[in-house]
Amino acid sequence: RFLGPYPTMPLRFPNLATPSQRERNITGISLDWVLDTAANVNTINAQVAQELGLKKVGEAPGGVGAAGGIMGGDTFMLGDCELDINVNAERPKESDDTNEEK
Repeated sequence: RFLGPYPTMPLRFPNLATPSQRERNITGISLDWVLDTAANVNTINAQVAQELGLKKVGEAPGGVGAAGGIMGGDTFMLGDCELDINVNAERPKESDDTNEEK
């Protein structure tokens, strides 16, 4: 999956829940994270963190990135996570023109 030109990695957080899920005693959400192997930090929208009831565990100082200055921000503990992929899903078959009879 891609978010614009950026590849994403779906992660499932089995112990997190939205307010409507908590009302029904249900947990488990999936979020797509931009996969940036050169990043020192990952970011989450403050509104999403608040909706999920994430606990603030610290603060990260500001810095400088490839695009310029980066503001500091709160640090949250997300808890347990796992890749949210269906390993049993059927993959699309790639065509192989070399074996086709003409």
